[in-house]
Amino acid sequence: KGSNAPDNPESMFSGEKDSKKNRDMFYNKRAQYYTLLSERFRKTYLAVEKKQYIDPDELISIDSNNELLGKLRAELCGIPRVPNGVGKVQLMRKADMKKKLNRDSPNMADCLAMAMEIPQVTETVDINFEGW
Repeated sequence: KGSNAPDNPESMFSGEKDSKKNRDMFYNKRAQYYTLLSERFRKTYLAVEKKQYIDPDELISIDSNNELLGKLRAELCGIPRVPNGVGKVQLMRKADMKKKLNRDSPNMADCLAMAMEIPQVTETVDINFEGW
């Protein structure tokens, strides 16, 4: 859930301008994953346009022939940050976007941003296939 506290609160986030603990950098999980997505786009730009080596695991690739690419781009670029007085990255709530900006919910952008989440493994199961 995007309104939850940031994941891995004690881990360090090192971006283009900031290096802080996740709990000090992000207002919530939604802001955290949009920022991680933004960092992937920035690093992809550096790799493609500036010819800098970037670990491929830190890049993003979207099919340029995708018919929804323009809508996705508009959604990704249209989510305003909100000043919060504590210096954390916070994005405008969807309800506020609808009310103040007359914009629909950025559903595709939210899906892409939340895809940045790496689920926590809480249990491993040893499966024995001998005898099958």
